[in-house]
Amino acid sequence: MTMKDEEALPPRRRLPLRLLLIGLILLAGMLGAYGLKKTAPRAQRVAPQPQARWVAVRPVTLQDAQVRVRGFGQVVAARQIELKAQVAGEVVALHPQFREGACLPAGTLLVQLDARDYQLALAQREAAVRQAEARLALEEGQQQVARQEWQRYQSSGQPLPESAHLVLRQPQLEQARADLASARAALGQARLELERTAIRLPFDALILRQQVEQGAQLAAQGTVATLVDSGTFEVEVTVPLDALALLDLPRPGHLTGGAEARIERTDRPGGGSARQGQVIALLGELADGRMARLRVAVADPLALRAVTPPDWPLLLGDYVAVSLLGRLLPQVAVVPRALLRDGDQLWLLTPQQTLEIRPVEVLWRDQHQVYLRGVVAGEQLVETDLAAPVAGMALRPLAPEDDA
Repeated sequence: MTMKDEEALPPRRRLPLRLLLIGLILLAGMLGAYGLKKTAPRAQRVAPQPQARWVAVRPVTLQDAQVRVRGFGQVVAARQIELKAQVAGEVVALHPQFREGACLPAGTLLVQLDARDYQLALAQREAAVRQAEARLALEEGQQQVARQEWQRYQSSGQPLPESAHLVLRQPQLEQARADLASARAALGQARLELERTAIRLPFDALILRQQVEQGAQLAAQGTVATLVDSGTFEVEVTVPLDALALLDLPRPGHLTGGAEARIERTDRPGGGSARQGQVIALLGELADGRMARLRVAVADPLALRAVTPPDWPLLLGDYVAVSLLGRLLPQVAVVPRALLRDGDQLWLLTPQQTLEIRPVEVLWRDQHQVYLRGVVAGEQLVETDLAAPVAGMALRPLAPEDDA
């Protein structure tokens, strides 16, 4: 049927005819597609081959390692006292360098009180001693006379009286001797008080506070100055409790024999001149955070005897970094801290080129390194981070030039 014949048909008969043609076309397309699908080649399923991961490795080496325990602490005084007057008096002289911040040696005359009253008292006590000596000498002479009379009385044959000791003046002699001893003690007290008008330093001292001026009336037990020992400062440093097993600590009752220490500024660790110290005590109380507290002694902290003074002052109250020299750990592996995986584990490359996840014994860890046991020299340590590590997964080590 041609288009002209179709157009010649009435409209009601054109629509079924068109639908029939469309249906035939769709059926032919579906049959063709089915035939293509049935005759198309099929791909064979093949099991995926495991792909080895490229990793960087390093050989494990064992060595005798010296541990350093690092901590922070505050500088405190080894000895601090308030120097007080033992007698009262007017301040008539001060040492010319008596001021805050001055360092003076032991025995320096710091303050001189008016000693005239004490000199007069000393003269009176000396006179009292001479009087007591004279009374004793007089009494000893009278006793000699009494003894001679007593001997004549005994030769007469008379019975001995019960008060023979009174006749021989024994109580009077004892009283004279006691008076002389008391006078001499009072003389010694007067001399001591006169000496105490000169107030001297008990040790090499740094003057923290000057608390008296010339012309002031100083009462007994009045404060003259606040002093600290300039020969030694101490650093109170906090360290983890498990670090104590790695440090040499002094025996109870001894102030020597502890671990050596290196004191540095917190703003320049490892730079500038450092101070040397030594652990002298383990304090018997934990700090906040359950940290152990140690005392480190630093000799000559103000560099008063140093030939070349350090480039920074060690001041009381300063916050410093402390590195304590620990014990020698024999034949341990020292690896970067980043290579210690979760749960104190290491990743190792086995001879079969697979991954081994091995727990190890961590002896100490510092800021950058870990000291551990549980590996053998020559084993290959995996350095590359793996996204999903599984024990036994295939690995392939990079050559050193590829790693670079």
